[in-house]
Amino acid sequence: MPLWNTTDAQASKPLWILKKSDFDGSDTNLVSVANDTITINAYGYDSAEKVIYRNTSGNSDIGGLTADTAYYMFPQGDYSYQICTDAGDLAGSVVTISAVSDGAGLGHSFESAAENIVFIDEDEARVEANKAKGISGAGWWQVSTYTDGNSNTRYKTELLVAASTSATDAGDTASDDATFGADLSITIGTQPQNASVTAPDPATFTVVATTNSDTPITYQWQVNDGGGYVDIVGATSASYTVTDSTGLNGYLYQVILSIGSTTVTSTAATLTVA
Repeated sequence: MPLWNTTDAQASKPLWILKKSDFDGSDTNLVSVANDTITINAYGYDSAEKVIYRNTSGNSDIGGLTADTAYYMFPQGDYSYQICTDAGDLAGSVVTISAVSDGAGLGHSFESAAENIVFIDEDEARVEANKAKGISGAGWWQVSTYTDGNSNTRYKTELLVAASTSATDAGDTASDDATFGADLSITIGTQPQNASVTAPDPATFTVVATTNSDTPITYQWQVNDGGGYVDIVGATSASYTVTDSTGLNGYLYQVILSIGSTTVTSTAATLTVA
């Protein structure tokens, strides 16, 4: 696969998975108002192939189309296509091309909307729900769902490209894989509570959290004496105890919980010292 190392500028999804054709939406040789067709020389699209219309040119959308909207291709020959809104009724749902874009230059494109393909980073690969679907490492995965003879939901997974990049670098967002690939999450069930003590008595702050990953949560407690939060050296467990509360009235305590690049910050608890 010679295109495995070729990536889309919008996201690092390999082009052999995600065909993307960039063209000048103001070129009347490509965008025909008379025939309601658009000529795309970069790739051949199959009949009823689902695509997303993109417009990053800074100029107006092609008349009749709306950027970031899904359409279906209806080949007319010679790399010419009518754009349809309904895969079940291609001939009856052709978009009327009312105008070319108002400015010259590339930036209009159709991007094939490959279904059920998600990017899983190294942290997400440790998520139990992803492992249960057969996802075993970082990369681009194609996941499909089916029902077996006993009415059980099953998953078929295929690793398309192994990768070590992060989800952000790959252009991945939570909405991209919400159905087939779960994002790593940390959920705080019990926030640190305010504490009132008499000096020099100790005070303890505790957080209770869970994660959908098999990777342990790491903790870093911070204190704010009025000048901003700073890390407390050695305070790296789910609980932190102030051993001597003298002079600490009004101090605020919070904890940052992390797994890899995923972090969650607790609410702040106030220490009141009488």
